[in-house]
Amino acid sequence: EVVDYFGNFFLTENQEIQLPTVSSDTTLAVSFRHYEKLNSGSSSEDTLPAQIAALKNKHASIQIAMLYLNMAGDVFIRVHNTALPIVRRIADVFRCVDMDSVLNVSLKQCAQELVSPVASTMTISAARKSLVAACVDILFVYRRYCASNNAQRQLVLPEALKLLPLFTLGLLKHPLLADGVQIDERAYHISNALHMPCYQSVTNIH
Repeated sequence: EVVDYFGNFFLTENQEIQLPTVSSDTTLAVSFRHYEKLNSGSSSEDTLPAQIAALKNKHASIQIAMLYLNMAGDVFIRVHNTALPIVRRIADVFRCVDMDSVLNVSLKQCAQELVSPVASTMTISAARKSLVAACVDILFVYRRYCASNNAQRQLVLPEALKLLPLFTLGLLKHPLLADGVQIDERAYHISNALHMPCYQSVTNIH
């Protein structure tokens, strides 16, 4: 199920996203959660060809549909489909993680925490602590479940996220979370972070 959305949009009571305009750089982040094994079998698999049934247990499919109007007022539906590989080891998750996506979601989470009506008591200091805690949790899980054989005093980082502490420090010093920033400047950086595409995340933070 979808747990949360991050980005510049209006969320209806039916949990539908509404956007005034969409461009090639429009970027939204979505958090998913599943409660059962993604490769659990079902009775419908008996009627599927063997090749399709084998692929079904190796990939999880995600489908997104968007209803929109073009400049001429015509109504269209655009459907995006993607299939993601299912892994059985947490080490494979760390091996395939994308740094740009992690930074982009971190930016959007920090920005949304500062403007969300539910988090009206959220302060800049609390947002910084939340960011640091998230970084520590990621590295702790990797150390505990993927690199437990290394010396306890040795700093062990996943190859794909070896620069995560550096970028976390850069985000802490970013005008989005820094002290002494004018409110209109911070509002600009919040808006910018909420619609920023992934390829701009690293240059924006560092």
